[in-house]
Amino acid sequence: QAHAFEEGEAFCLFGTHYTLQFTASAGSRPTGVYTEADRLCLAGGANLLPPQRRKLVEQWMLRRFSEEAQRLLDLWQQRMDEGHAPVSWKPFNVKTRWGTCKPAERFIRLNVRLAYYPQECLEYVVVHELCHLKEPSHNARFHALMNHYLPDYKQRRQLLRTVL
Repeated sequence: QAHAFEEGEAFCLFGTHYTLQFTASAGSRPTGVYTEADRLCLAGGANLLPPQRRKLVEQWMLRRFSEEAQRLLDLWQQRMDEGHAPVSWKPFNVKTRWGTCKPAERFIRLNVRLAYYPQECLEYVVVHELCHLKEPSHNARFHALMNHYLPDYKQRRQLLRTVL
């Protein structure tokens, strides 16, 4: 998803569509990103070069992604993991994988590109990777776990394959 970071450009965050709008700088914070209704507002954006706008918007999206990913990991680990040690995780950005899991280390990586998809897609990947803590391969037991925890996982997987 290539963006020029110009006013009026469309952005999507977890299935919600926003239009980039530059707003006036305010108070002690001359620049910043926030949402207001269907607008992705960049305070002071008119005074910034596109690479500066890109950096601010991408940092904001990474924070939003990290908050939502952590919320879902906490929720699903509590539902699935029977009190084991918490899972650690990091965001990553590649074109070939949505997530990875190292069961022995209880470590997961989640692709930040999931922020551009509906929230159900991120939740699907979180549950998928947490199921790998119980079953490392994609065998029948793994699919039974997915079906148990997320009965609509096949529809979510299909959504992830068709969106964008």
